[in-house]
Amino acid sequence: MIKRCKTLQDAKNEVYTLIQKPIKIAVNRGRNKIEKYDGEIVTAHSNIFIVKVQNNPLVTSLCCSYKEIICGEVKIKAI
Repeated sequence: MIKRCKTLQDAKNEVYTLIQKPIKIAVNRGRNKIEKYDGEIVTAHSNIFIVKVQNNPLVTSLCCSYKEIICGEVKIKAI
């Protein structure tokens, strides 16, 4: 099955609707290293968005770009 192609505007709309709401985020770091976090999107800028990570003493925040959502490196899901 062919995956529907996301545009940059689709990725931005997805992030803007989830600002200040609890989310689950999965980040693919390569070589089968997928890191999963709970948190919330704090701010969204024109090229990046910042996620405040909860319940993890090692990682307090993540900075992701919209390109990573389009490419599938970052997946966001509302809780």
